[in-house]
Amino acid sequence: MPLRDHFRRPNRFVTWYSVQGMWACVMLRHLNRVLPEGYRGYPKRVRRDDYDPHVEEEFALRLVTNNLDDEQLVASVEFVSPENKKGAESRRVFVTRCVELLRRGVCLSVMDIVTTHDFNLYTDLMDHFGHVDASMGAPSHSLYAATLRPRKEKAGARIEAWTHQLNVGQVLPTIPLFISDEACLPLDLEATYEETCDTLRIRD
Repeated sequence: MPLRDHFRRPNRFVTWYSVQGMWACVMLRHLNRVLPEGYRGYPKRVRRDDYDPHVEEEFALRLVTNNLDDEQLVASVEFVSPENKKGAESRRVFVTRCVELLRRGVCLSVMDIVTTHDFNLYTDLMDHFGHVDASMGAPSHSLYAATLRPRKEKAGARIEAWTHQLNVGQVLPTIPLFISDEACLPLDLEATYEETCDTLRIRD
């Protein structure tokens, strides 16, 4: 089944908060089938303001080394929310968080299916590093999935990127998720998204 618009009828009656929270849990269930020993994952609530009930929470999926004494974050799937794209300051905060994860050596995947704002936060992230990714088009496509992998080399640090433009009504891709230099997990967005919609009884 294709990508739906979760911000207009009929699907807006199931909140985006419910969709992203469930999707993170379903992703983890799928990844656990291929996640090697020594790693584990958990959904993470990213709380913007504990004291303002009108500010949306955001979800992320985190993969870490399975060592409680010295846990290391290795990969993160960040779900873009409408709040992230609402204003310049919100976009800056999101990009800053992504930059910090990449600088820590974390593989980062960004999922954006927010149809109510046209901004592209992946493009903003590339702008921060002084790079233009032509794969997003001009002007930049506002729905996308992207994986960014930081690499350290003798000549310095660099970032490898895999990007996919997304469209309402089209099937979602499978994207790579690196947990080490040698280990890459396939993250099947279509299968996990459909299971999410089925669980929430989103049919159209």
